[in-house]
Amino acid sequence: MIRIYTDAGTFKNRTCIYDERTKKDFIDTVPGKNLTNNHLEYIALQRALKYANNEYKNEKIQVFSDSKLIVKQISGDWVTNSQDLFEEMFRCRDLMTPDTTILWCPREKNFAGHILEKLYYKER
Repeated sequence: MIRIYTDAGTFKNRTCIYDERTKKDFIDTVPGKNLTNNHLEYIALQRALKYANNEYKNEKIQVFSDSKLIVKQISGDWVTNSQDLFEEMFRCRDLMTPDTTILWCPREKNFAGHILEKLYYKER
């Protein structure tokens, strides 16, 4: 089972994915102004899904996020009234395979979040 962690933050509009198997992290900056944390979380999830699809074809993949909103919207348990988030949600769903599961994890267990947090404290 492949486990990938994802997180995002509005400080410098960063996203992070962390591959537990390889112990590698991938940090990117999203251009744009006034992006919400939820929007960035969806972008981080898209990046994680693209990465998983390229690196781990035909393997079972778990993608973890500490954003309960994103996880619940992807699963269909919660709805969104935001057109921007609605579009991001469907981009993520389009990237999912039958072998992909999106799961919530608490902040303290999110490796990607720890990486972004360290960068924040180092650079602020």
